[in-house]
Amino acid sequence: MFYYATPDKVALAWAGLAPGLSPSMVDDQLPVDNTTWAASGFITPMVSGGGANVYFRLDSPVVTLQCWACDPSTGLAPWVKAQAIAETIRVATYLNNPVPVPLPTCDEDARVLSSSVVGHPRRVYGDLGDYAAYSVDVQLHWAPVSR
Repeated sequence: MFYYATPDKVALAWAGLAPGLSPSMVDDQLPVDNTTWAASGFITPMVSGGGANVYFRLDSPVVTLQCWACDPSTGLAPWVKAQAIAETIRVATYLNNPVPVPLPTCDEDARVLSSSVVGHPRRVYGDLGDYAAYSVDVQLHWAPVSR
């Protein structure tokens, strides 16, 4: 069976390639042990809209990136850190350079041709305890690339 590049996989990989961030900061679920990511923060992407071209494989999903921060030593939500991660992602969309995106769990890679922020990063309220979260929406325009 062939494992195709998907919007979810591309979003996961693209977020970890933004300048100032790393692939270890991104996954589809927040790790249970917050001490493993408290120093760096964490990002959980989720496809929330967008679409695909009807004639060829050019996808344009809108991805909601949840940017998390915590400080286990104080129990206070570090809002400034969560906001800084969201702003790092927002600024990365202005680089406007095509980005090759390796997808190790797929049988093809992707090339993000462009990205654009959709709205401003926003604070996420709710029962987050001592976690701070900001959300930012980004539209990724990408195409699959053969290996």
